[in-house]
Amino acid sequence: MGIESIVRRAHYSDGVYAALSSTVEVSVPIEPSDEQPPDPQELYYNLLRHRFQLLRSTLKCAPPAEAIEALDAQHPISLPDDSKHARQEWRWLLQTVDPHMVQIACMHPEDVLRVLTLVTRSISDAVKSGEVVRVKRLAAWAWGLLARCREVGEMGSEEVADIRELGKRAVKILLKVREVEEQDAVDIQQNSGENGENVIGRAAEDISDQIECEDMRSKEQQNGLLNDYPMVDTGSDPVAQVDDALANEKDELEEAKARLQARLASTFSDDISGTGAQGGSEDAAGDDEERNEREDQAAELRKQTRAMLDMIISISGEFYGQSDLLEFRDLWEEGDRGWVQ
Repeated sequence: MGIESIVRRAHYSDGVYAALSSTVEVSVPIEPSDEQPPDPQELYYNLLRHRFQLLRSTLKCAPPAEAIEALDAQHPISLPDDSKHARQEWRWLLQTVDPHMVQIACMHPEDVLRVLTLVTRSISDAVKSGEVVRVKRLAAWAWGLLARCREVGEMGSEEVADIRELGKRAVKILLKVREVEEQDAVDIQQNSGENGENVIGRAAEDISDQIECEDMRSKEQQNGLLNDYPMVDTGSDPVAQVDDALANEKDELEEAKARLQARLASTFSDDISGTGAQGGSEDAAGDDEERNEREDQAAELRKQTRAMLDMIISISGEFYGQSDLLEFRDLWEEGDRGWVQ
């Protein structure tokens, strides 16, 4: 309870009001407020809803003609339903090119839903890649495309089902991430080599095959046909080609690094012990720096992944009638370092 100091310049007694010769300080107790501080997570969701509504209103406006003409080939505004080549191209763009507001504003709602279907199928691949930039880019695509969709009351049941599948996919990956984190909690403490990047990547990899099978069955049930977008063989998928090239290059670099380290070890084997000790200290410092960098990248990957999944669940649940998915969102907890998921 606080104390507030006020100044009295007069006194009232027995019906007489008399001025005091000097000011008198009187201590008055301040009643504690019953108001609770705002919940940071609720404040975040309020801001998320406000920004989404603002983006939705902006995307409804027709862009200037010169802005539309300025769009390049990497920012298409349509996705034909019967074009496998266009689907492959879009799948590549979702991984390599950031969305443009003019591009999304020009897209037809049906094309938006088709691209959202590709986003749904790309979530596990983006998370499994371990690349923060890919996760952030796919989150931006999901954010913009969801804002370009029609109001839920203007959509058919099949269109709403596409958005629900996106939300369900996010829930499934988030639940798997939690499961893997719980299973590896003890291992993380005992083995410093295990980090959040491995946890996130393993969670996405564990459910990848299951998701692909579900996609096949879902497409067969809807169309009575085989999946019109089968998994592309690595030899013909431009993304897989780039991934393979990067993997081969990484292997070559690792081999060269190993040879260089062996040569350096042989060169310094005849040096005096003091020089060797100094070199060992520098190597240890380099290892620590590399380990810290990996841990920072893993923490950033974990943060961006959970933010993307939470956003998808929140928007699909609060704006497109999938409120049953909201209960699966992360709950923030207050710790020594502030509020965390």
